[in-house]
Amino acid sequence: MHQKDDVERFNESFTAFLKLRYYLFAHSEVASQNQAEASRALKEARTEIEKARAEANILKVTSKIHSSEVKRLQNELREEHCEMAKLRAKLALEKEKRKTQEEVSTAMERAMQNFKSSKDMEDIKIDFAQEAFLEGFQVCMGRVIKNFSNIDLDHLLEAPEDRADPSRTNVEVAPESAVIASEHA
Repeated sequence: MHQKDDVERFNESFTAFLKLRYYLFAHSEVASQNQAEASRALKEARTEIEKARAEANILKVTSKIHSSEVKRLQNELREEHCEMAKLRAKLALEKEKRKTQEEVSTAMERAMQNFKSSKDMEDIKIDFAQEAFLEGFQVCMGRVIKNFSNIDLDHLLEAPEDRADPSRTNVEVAPESAVIASEHA
């Protein structure tokens, strides 16, 4: 009976051993498959990581290119703003200059109109007319003396105190006649 028990125990042990071997083999196959899948997944993950790094490097280079382009465009924009500000200032100066010239022109015109209608202008006109008359008289006298040397004309040369003085005249000139006289002068 001992022998039978031993054989039975051996058979049970051997059966248990075979079952364990089968489970170990099955588990080792599953572990190998899992390891192969993990290895494949790791390889794919490394490939994906390399692709991501390459993409990141490309994005960095692209970012640098875009950054330099943005800086260049910002500088151009700053230059354009400066140029535009200069042009605006120049335009404002030209407008101010034009306005000032118009004001000066208007003031000069007003001053000329005031002077033309003033007593000083009347005095200048009278002085000019007297000088022109006297010069014409002198020319005429010279011709008369030259052509009629035997006639005594001394009485025409007397009376210098009768000369009209512009400041003593009381002649009033209407502004319209002052303008007409200045246009003919």
